[in-house]
Amino acid sequence: MPNKMTVLITGCAGMIGSSLSIELLNKGYSIIGIDRKKCNFTNENFIQIVCELYDFEKLANVFDNYKIDRVIHLAALAHTSGEKDLSYNRYFDINVNCSKNIFNIAAKHHIPVLFASTVDVYGFVDGIVTNETIPSPVTIYGKTKYLAECELKNISANTSLNYTIFRFAPVYSKDIKRDIQKRYYLKYPHIAYVVGKGTEYEVLSIENAIKNMIEWIENIPQNKICNIKDPTRLNTAECIENEIANGKAKIVIHFPRWLVFSGFNIIKFLIGKNKYTYLLNKVVNPLITKE
Repeated sequence: MPNKMTVLITGCAGMIGSSLSIELLNKGYSIIGIDRKKCNFTNENFIQIVCELYDFEKLANVFDNYKIDRVIHLAALAHTSGEKDLSYNRYFDINVNCSKNIFNIAAKHHIPVLFASTVDVYGFVDGIVTNETIPSPVTIYGKTKYLAECELKNISANTSLNYTIFRFAPVYSKDIKRDIQKRYYLKYPHIAYVVGKGTEYEVLSIENAIKNMIEWIENIPQNKICNIKDPTRLNTAECIENEIANGKAKIVIHFPRWLVFSGFNIIKFLIGKNKYTYLLNKVVNPLITKE
């Protein structure tokens, strides 16, 4: 294979990071992977640095010691499974302060950065949103990812750092579907639910996520924000049919759409906009993005 660029990937042991690393290695790229966990794969063109992203000095040494052409920052505190500390301060430290470390060091070395953010930054939405829509995040995750976006843009404004922000729709793979199963399961794998005749959600397969990231690597990066999603939406009724065919979803609860909509408006009136009504809002007003 011909020699290609060297890409630094944070979160290289995660679902997206490991899949992206393997795909790039297969295409002839060299990878510098950073994660606090050891990866379960090896390759002659893969070097992993096991460290925490708050270790600024160790991070700086990585950039000093290797010629890096692109940085893809995937590492974040997102899923709560197995996490003991889910305080705002911990989210802020990992998703904002650690991101600033990556952004500042990349800026010093004039290396373009791709930052993996989330459509959760938009918060409550009603209607079509674009990458120009002003974010109003509700969850701690969404708030801290948006703060990291702001830090990236501020650093770029004061340096020559070239950046791109990908706001990912919920990402799933063939084996890991926790982010999309929330849309049609009350309790996986036995109790499913459907609203009306089904709801359509924007989601993102791991294959399409990787495709977009590779296209970013192989083109001249531009300072912009992109909403990244699959070409077609996920339909919950169809998903449940497939689950039943595979011996799952033994119980399916049907909710009339008018009932869910009315209940949402009553609850929102009583307790306002918060992380609980935000979850209901996703059902009543599924996010629709447009570039």
